[in-house]
Amino acid sequence: MDDSVAESIELEKAAKPKSPWFAVVLAFMITGLGHFYARRFKRGIGFIVFEFLATIAIFCIISIPDLKFTMGLVSLSSIISILYLVWYLRDTYSCTKSYNEVNQLKYSRSIKRFSLSLIAFMVVLGMKCFYITPGLAVALFVKHNYLEAFHIPDFNYPQKYSILKPEPYEGAMFPCIKPDDRLLVNKIAYQNQIPAMGDLVVFKYPVNPIDSYVMRVVGLPGQKLEIKDQQVWVDGQPLIEPPFDTIQYDYTRIHYDIKYGKSGQRFTVPPNHLFVLGDNAGKSNDSTVWGFLPLENVTGKAFKIYWPPERSGPLY
Repeated sequence: MDDSVAESIELEKAAKPKSPWFAVVLAFMITGLGHFYARRFKRGIGFIVFEFLATIAIFCIISIPDLKFTMGLVSLSSIISILYLVWYLRDTYSCTKSYNEVNQLKYSRSIKRFSLSLIAFMVVLGMKCFYITPGLAVALFVKHNYLEAFHIPDFNYPQKYSILKPEPYEGAMFPCIKPDDRLLVNKIAYQNQIPAMGDLVVFKYPVNPIDSYVMRVVGLPGQKLEIKDQQVWVDGQPLIEPPFDTIQYDYTRIHYDIKYGKSGQRFTVPPNHLFVLGDNAGKSNDSTVWGFLPLENVTGKAFKIYWPPERSGPLY
């Protein structure tokens, strides 16, 4: 077979009519694949680059700390994404149809081929509904097993517009951690060990495990505790090393009914439990109120403030 015959065979293969609906299925399955099928390679690469940049932009939007602003952008992005998808699939259909017209090819619109394309499209649509991109899968895996962001709610927003101007909300860990701070939590810090004295632990609230709190460890299993002279005494010795040297545990002004930490009261931390307190004693719903924290409720160690920028830094 000479070169001219081989070339004519290749041209004949390339000149076969393309199915616009099959191109739409390919495009819906993998970005750009429908355009490659229609031999519009540059256009397909352009869509791939665009969606890659759009994905980066979406992740940046999600990381914005302002929740209301973020939700607004996410809603707008969802509408734009739907419009973009319709335009993108329509463009794939048009490019394939144009390919047939330019090459003077007649595509058979048989019911069988149309039905198969439609079925394939519906199957891919179902798969797409449950599809998770690799980047999102990695992010979810890291969040669930290694590192997670933790937000301290700020209840001062309604008070800013209140006529009565009530006392500002400081939070249980003020001034170490303030309302609206964003923290990074190490979720594997306690896989092979228990928290140390003074650690800032994030845990599921024993009274209502749906909620999560962050507080400081002041008592380990088996230790005998007493709160007196605005200090925590452990096994007969006061906690005076940093950061305890700057914390005053004054529960005379507490807003809650306390079970532990009353004047002259001594108690022992039971096995597999911790005793945790907020630095802002008297305004903290901590172990003095609801008791000992089971170790199984601890989900990680807070080690850094990452937002706002002016407060960014390690936690002690």
